[in-house]
Amino acid sequence: MELLTKEEGLQYLQNVLRIPISEVPNFSEKSVSAETKLSFLETLLRAFLAHVPFQSIYLMSHDINNRRRPTWDEIKRDILSGRGGLCYSVNAFMYALLASLELNAGMTFCTFNTGANCPDNHLLVLLHDLVAPGSLHLVDVGLGYFVPHALSLDFTNESQEYTDSFMTYKLCKESESVIYFMKKVPVDTPPPASSDRDVEPPKVLQEILHTSEGNKQNDARSQTIQTADTDPTNNENQTQKVVLNGAHNNKIIQHFTWLKLYFFNPLISHKKLEPFFPCFDYCFTDFTKLSTHTSPRAMFWPNGKFVCLVNSRLIQEKEEGKLTKTNIIETVVKVNPLVSRQNNSHPTKVAENKAPRTHSDDSKNTLNETPEEIPSADTKNEHGNHSEDQNKHNIPEFEPLVQAYEKYFPTLPTQMVRAALRNWTVTGTICPVPQHLA
Repeated sequence: MELLTKEEGLQYLQNVLRIPISEVPNFSEKSVSAETKLSFLETLLRAFLAHVPFQSIYLMSHDINNRRRPTWDEIKRDILSGRGGLCYSVNAFMYALLASLELNAGMTFCTFNTGANCPDNHLLVLLHDLVAPGSLHLVDVGLGYFVPHALSLDFTNESQEYTDSFMTYKLCKESESVIYFMKKVPVDTPPPASSDRDVEPPKVLQEILHTSEGNKQNDARSQTIQTADTDPTNNENQTQKVVLNGAHNNKIIQHFTWLKLYFFNPLISHKKLEPFFPCFDYCFTDFTKLSTHTSPRAMFWPNGKFVCLVNSRLIQEKEEGKLTKTNIIETVVKVNPLVSRQNNSHPTKVAENKAPRTHSDDSKNTLNETPEEIPSADTKNEHGNHSEDQNKHNIPEFEPLVQAYEKYFPTLPTQMVRAALRNWTVTGTICPVPQHLA
């Protein structure tokens, strides 16, 4: 059974993403050029990333004992309402949307490079036969970074480099069944903790040295690149010299390397969500496996510029590629010892993924919204067992942060935001957040 009908997909494009139906190519028509297909997909992905937030508020608004994988009806409701969700929700919806447009889409498992022993903790979308028979492309709107392209996987060792928003990235192939998503970072960037599969990157992924010379006031994006003489067969010694336009004073030397964010198997491609249920049941119920269980956040890219609320901070991309960070409230740093002890004493039981209580009234909206029961912000978290004095010590004044969510992410219900922030005080931020959010 199709997750979205073609009518629902077109209605979503026109009414929510503001993409006229007349601009949607007929992907089943052989006369449609590859350039037209790729251009439309970029328009679609940019609009989606600008309107649909990647957010952990819905998950964190539930008590840690009651968290579970969202059902398809919940995913559909949250995306259609502009509320967004985590990678499982936004990428599953993107798969359904692309499939409704008659693209040959599929989904594959992916493992993010985190310290938690949690394989298959990310979901990706694959597009088959997009530009030619046998071609393969990657779509990922649930990464928490701005990737507004369908990325070709038809390369030998590594893809071209892409720069979008504040990130430069590429894809690298270890084998036919293992592809890495790599992010360029300064060499002094702390690496993420090893994942359960700590595979050394292939030689082609080894450090690339960049030497930058120029005036600090020059635009770092205005540059000429001279490639040093290298042996093309020796991938270990790739070196580039980047010269910024301007006077050769105030020398700046920057060393960059490639950090793997995740790896995936492009040979696996599912057209149903059921194969992903076991691994995401695990991710959504064990609050130590994802940083999004204990770190309230929401982010999107209006006009291609990053806007994010994470923990106690507002992060904005005011200049292209440059992030400004502002503290809104005092950070929640207390971790409730009862939560930590209980979690370490026995494995977290996977909750049954029961469908929510709903009222069937499909006549009101052809896009089939699913009603919900929003947790109350005043509900006491039994798992925390806070005394009144502990609560006073652990809970900062949330109102400025609540107001920030209302301003930047008005589609997130205020009551839900308050519940998520209150649950945050029970755990604190257990897992480290990505470097750009810290």
